[in-house]
Amino acid sequence: MNIQDKLIKALHTSRYSIELFETASNLYIIRYENPKNGVYRDSEAMKDFKMASWMFDVKVEELDGN
Repeated sequence: MNIQDKLIKALHTSRYSIELFETASNLYIIRYENPKNGVYRDSEAMKDFKMASWMFDVKVEELDGN
């Protein structure tokens, strides 16, 4: 995350963390922690907020194991 990035939403549990950011160039990136090794990964940058928000929700379900 850069200092200019804006946190849109986040979920932090005892097993993982996931965050949705808006960058200074108006792109959206999902950053999540891999529960197996604790390494953070970033998604591809997305232009559409609705798509990024939907992908955030999908990733949460995946991390929850559903």
